Amino acid sequence: MNGSEPGRAPPGLFFGIASVFRGLGFLFMRPALWGHALVPVVIAGALIVLFGATGVVATNALTSNLVQREGTSVVLAWLLRVVLWLVSVAVAFLVATALAQPLSGFALDALSTRQEEALGGPRRTGPDLLPALLGSLKVTLLGLLVGVPSLLALAVLSFAVPPLAVVTVPLKVVVVGLLAAWDFLDYPFSLRSMGLRARLAFVTDHFAAVLGFGVTVALMLLVPGVGLFLLPVGVLAGTRLVVATERGS
Repeated sequence: MNGSEPGRAPPGLFFGIASVFRGLGFLFMRPALWGHALVPVVIAGALIVLFGATGVVATNALTSNLVQREGTSVVLAWLLRVVLWLVSVAVAFLVATALAQPLSGFALDALSTRQEEALGGPRRTGPDLLPALLGSLKVTLLGLLVGVPSLLALAVLSFAVPPLAVVTVPLKVVVVGLLAAWDFLDYPFSLRSMGLRARLAFVTDHFAAVLGFGVTVALMLLVPGVGLFLLPVGVLAGTRLVVATERGS
């Protein structure tokens, strides 16, 4: 990532922010790409139905004897069944959304490729499906191993010392933003077959741009239900950011 042209400033904070909206505009103006963009939503929806239905069926089987009893215990049994239904659906949603990103990698890679070509870059071919899936899972796991303890520590600080919330809440947004940027950048990184050390070096060298990109995404994620729809936009924005750093503009 040291191919910047002399005399041209590398992308900074505001470029990272603008890349999200430029990625959104790129997708909005190209209906031919909407099918690829909907793949994560379709996969997540299918997994939610599959896992949710499995959880409901399992709950019905486990509580079938309880709900057939008479007296007040039947009310408690049905209450237990309803609670387990809700838990099953919630778990199904969390698992489905976590798996939707790596399972839709082929579509997101295609979006990243199209974005780079539109910017005048070469047509790239990343790793095969299985290596790409495993690599994406590793990247996600590393982000969680770093991000989750950080978020827990900030939550504990907020609870223990409430006035610190004025500091810990913005820091939570920063951590979530960096995690989101790390995930979205996986696709242009994978198309370049970049290893972990090169990825970490990129984030360090272009931290301001990555921070602007990630925090913008994190603030958008505060809107309920936006996450899966924002996934393709984040991939496009991350691709724009990587291409811009290569050109130093």
